[in-house]
Amino acid sequence: MERDSLRDFYIGELKTSHHAETQLVSALPAMIGAASADELRRALECDLEQTKDHATRLEMMLDAAGEETPGNKGAQLEEQTRAKKCAGMQALIAEFQALPEAGLSPDILDLALIAYAQRIEHYEIAMYGTLRDYANALGHSDTASQLQSTLEEEQNSDRQLTSIGQAITVRVASREIANEKIQPSFAEETRTTETRTTKIKPAA
Repeated sequence: MERDSLRDFYIGELKTSHHAETQLVSALPAMIGAASADELRRALECDLEQTKDHATRLEMMLDAAGEETPGNKGAQLEEQTRAKKCAGMQALIAEFQALPEAGLSPDILDLALIAYAQRIEHYEIAMYGTLRDYANALGHSDTASQLQSTLEEEQNSDRQLTSIGQAITVRVASREIANEKIQPSFAEETRTTETRTTKIKPAA
C-alpha cells in the first residue's frame, strides 16, 4: 500500500481527531466552572458528555479499521494516537483556557466562552464532515453513518451555543443602552458644556 494513499490519510485523520477529542474532554470541566449563565453551563456539560462519546466512537472506528493489536487494545491505541497530535485543537484550547484569567465581567466572559467554544465546534464540524466523506469513498458505510451522526451532534451543539450567545448579547446590550440613557456619554457631556459656554456672553 502506498504511504500517501487515501486510506492511510483517513486513518491518520481518525487518530488526529481522537487526540483532539481527548484534549477537549480534559479542558471542558474548567470551562464549565468558569461559566456564569446556567444555560451555558448546561450546554457545556452536555458537550462534555458528547465529547466523551465521540472519543469512544473514534476508538471503535480505529479498532474496526484494524489499527489495534488484539489483546492490547488500550495501550496500542494510546501509542498510535500519541503519534498523531492535533496541533489545531491544542491552539484553540489554549486560547479557550486563557479566558477566565482575562479579567472579564461574568456576562462578557460567558460571551467569550461561547465564541471560543463555537470556534472549536466549527473545527470539529469540518473534521467530521471530511472524515465522513473519506469513509464513504472507501466503502465504510457503517463508519460513515456514525461519522454523520457525530457531525449532526456537533452542528446541534453549535446551534445551541448560537442561541444562548444571542440571548446573552441582547441582554448585555439592552443593559448598556439603558445605562447610556441614564448616564450621558463623555461626548454628550462635552457638547453640553460647549453649549453652556457659548451662551455666556463676555462682560462689556
